[in-house]
Amino acid sequence: ETLEVLHELSRTGIRAGLSGIKYPAVYREALASYPGWRLPLEAKHNILQSDLDRYAALAPWADFYVYGLNAGGIKLDESYRKDASLLARGGRPPAEEVSRRLSAWLAARDPSSVRPRSMNDIGLLYAYGDSRVGGILLGPSNGEQLATSLAYLAALARDAGRETYRSLRECLADASA
Repeated sequence: ETLEVLHELSRTGIRAGLSGIKYPAVYREALASYPGWRLPLEAKHNILQSDLDRYAALAPWADFYVYGLNAGGIKLDESYRKDASLLARGGRPPAEEVSRRLSAWLAARDPSSVRPRSMNDIGLLYAYGDSRVGGILLGPSNGEQLATSLAYLAALARDAGRETYRSLRECLADASA
């Protein structure tokens, strides 16, 4: 019934989608009844966690729009205010090793238009470089962060950022090993 309504909306030009699907297998079976239609689906995706693998079975019928790129507000230097988003949501700062590796990776990058300069840039790069991602949902805390995010995405689009993304994935794989 939900998919029927969303499908009808899409036929009128409204692309409404879903978020937080608890049972992807149920939707996979139902989506097969709508050939040619792609469901917009919101998924959390960042360097610490990603729902894209959990939703992989829906990929033939879904366009993934990712959010949570800043991983709840993690910091490279691990200095958190008491009201920091990560802590307020019950999260724990990332492992010291991950922060250390990311900081070293950033320091070693060639200064270029696609060189990440912050955790926000790293989150944007991580989403932009993943071929499963169809769109990025931003949640800037202010106008300056929105402008900075859009400028970095424009730089990635000009340069493709694939080599920087590959390098970031290698850094993160080393950190989790």
